[in-house]
Amino acid sequence: MMKRQIGKEQKENDIAKIILDRYPQSYERAKKVAKLLEKELKTEEISLDELAFLTTHIERLTRSIEEKNQ
Repeated sequence: MMKRQIGKEQKENDIAKIILDRYPQSYERAKKVAKLLEKELKTEEISLDELAFLTTHIERLTRSIEEKNQ
């Protein structure tokens, strides 16, 4: 992800909108992470496709933690 952001390499992600709509809490967390990354890397705004990428990983981690706590 960071290589794509820094190098301006963008991959088309047709399911980004579906991911962002399906996991709203993880999407909100991903937006916060994205702002931190933008600031640290002094880069442009992170694309919706990259936000979807972050969202899926945050959702996966959240579910993993929840499963361990049950």
